[in-house]
Amino acid sequence: MKGCPVLFLRAVVSAALGQTRATWLASVGLAVAAVLGVCSASQGGITFENPLGPPAGSNSGIYSDQFLGARFQFTDPVEVESVGGEFRNLGGTYFAALVPLASMGSLPTGDPPNGVPFNPGEVLAYQTFAGAVGSTPAIQTVPFSISLPAGVYGVVFGTGLYGTASTSNPGMPRYGSVPGSAGFFWSTVPYRWQNGSPGFQQRIQMTIVPEPATLSLLVVGGMGVLIRRRRRRA
Repeated sequence: MKGCPVLFLRAVVSAALGQTRATWLASVGLAVAAVLGVCSASQGGITFENPLGPPAGSNSGIYSDQFLGARFQFTDPVEVESVGGEFRNLGGTYFAALVPLASMGSLPTGDPPNGVPFNPGEVLAYQTFAGAVGSTPAIQTVPFSISLPAGVYGVVFGTGLYGTASTSNPGMPRYGSVPGSAGFFWSTVPYRWQNGSPGFQQRIQMTIVPEPATLSLLVVGGMGVLIRRRRRRA
């Protein structure tokens, strides 16, 4: 059985950027709904990424004292296949962590006064991986198998935890903000979680499979923009 063709909705998002927030959300939502109405969940993963503006120049570093993340909200249960992001100079080892959030405006809790980014039990799951990206920015994905109920989640990339250590000057290219941009980060000046500023957004992705009974799944606004449906053959 053939899977659905790879689909790119960047044109939909770009055209919607000049619209009002309500119209923008509707445009993206309708595009996602149209795709899901055609494709079966069994035919391959659906990749979403946080909405981004144009490239903002430079990179945001990934260090033991600076982690980069983005929020996603799902209206139905999903099965996560992988997470990923656009990186450069990714030498050494890194972690990808998944944390639950109370809302699209929430941040991980942790214990900032003591320099602790995550409280015990706050991380639902994590994966460590070896960096495989050189000086040219590229997407690297990390297998990440977990079932999630409907809700808001943060994907966080970093190093220095879970036995990981960077051996380079790693980073993620910066992008501008658009309505719905959902980037956030952990920093040490002072220790705290904070939202990404207009020029501090990174390309972060989640690839999921909707539960078979929930093909009405919609991810809207800053909760993630559908960028492709990966082809599979059976």
